[in-house]
Amino acid sequence: MHEQRPLGQVTILLADDQFINGYQAGHLCYMLDYRTKLLSDDEIYHFLANSLLTPLHPQRWNAGYIVGWIITMYQKKKTPIVPSLLVAGQEE
Repeated sequence: MHEQRPLGQVTILLADDQFINGYQAGHLCYMLDYRTKLLSDDEIYHFLANSLLTPLHPQRWNAGYIVGWIITMYQKKKTPIVPSLLVAGQEE
């Protein structure tokens, strides 16, 4: 039995939780590790190639991981980086 889940502006059918779990992990990976980086096409290529060939997870999980990462990259908004706390007495 397939479950319908909204994914952005579309609805997809899920055979199990592998794809959506990978999607969530890919989203978190982008937000934690790539959000503030300027990426080259070479880095994106290596991310995709490594993610597709990772034997640690099922193929559907890997596909969801890549989709989650790419969608998050696409939807990324410039978020200001919180400046570090000033040392007492230090002025800007």
